[in-house]
Parts: sequence; structure tokens; C-alpha cells
Amino acid sequence: MSKGAGAQGEDMSYRKIQERIYELFGVWLSKSQISYWCRGTHRPEGRVSVVVREGYWFRYVVGSVLSDGNRKRHAGNSDLMLRVRDREFVEAFAEALRRIGL
Repeated sequence: MSKGAGAQGEDMSYRKIQERIYELFGVWLSKSQISYWCRGTHRPEGRVSVVVREGYWFRYVVGSVLSDGNRKRHAGNSDLMLRVRDREFVEAFAEALRRIGL
């Protein structure tokens, strides 16, 4: 069986990687998906419904969208929409998006 690199550089089987991801994030991935990631065929941020990011700015964006915004899907794309009147809040939201790479 193919091996993937572990967190400390040791080799891990796909099963061990599945278990570790489940422990950390509560998401169970298929072995084939892990294989695609390890081989570089697909990227984790590609068609995955779970985004794994931590930190203040990411939480700021999620909280803002949940409270004052929504997500619009069209033609295979998604838009984040935010409806507020406070210019400072909009500027802070834009800064948060910049910091998380969106």
C-alpha cells in the first residue's frame, strides 16, 4: 500500500491518515481521496465541502457571513454577499478576506 507523509515526517498508511484527520477535524475521508491528494492529482481545497482553516480572521469571516451575509452559487462559482451599513465593518471584513487568501 502507498504511504503518505505523517505530521512528524514518518510514513503513514491511508488508514492512519483517515483516522488522524477524523481525530483532528471530525471528517472521514475515503482512501482514494487521500491517495489523490498524496499523488497531487487533486488538491484538498478543491471540491471539498469542509474547509480546514483556523485563526481569528477565518472565524471573523465565518461569523460575519453567518450573521450578516449569505452565499450565492451560480455557474459553478460562489459569491459571498454581505449586507451591512457600517463602512468600518465592511473594511474589516475585506481585511479578513485578504488575510485568509480570498
